[in-house]
Amino acid sequence: MEATYYIKVAFRKEEDGNILAVFPEEFHDKNRRHVMGYATVGMHCDMSMDYARELDIPSVDETIELRNELRSMGYILIDTKI
Repeated sequence: MEATYYIKVAFRKEEDGNILAVFPEEFHDKNRRHVMGYATVGMHCDMSMDYARELDIPSVDETIELRNELRSMGYILIDTKI
């Protein structure tokens, strides 16, 4: 059985259409300006909150594939705003 991990997530859309999952409570620096994210290319990433806030909010339909990928990894997603 896969481990489960409850995590707050906000989804954002880059100009090229790439959908990102932003985990606003998973910080990568002591100043709390960079957070963990996950991209549809299949990897975790580090991003600034400023960058994430500038991106568009995708439709629910646009996030389905990424949501399913994250759930398959054991994440239990809690939608939040950033």
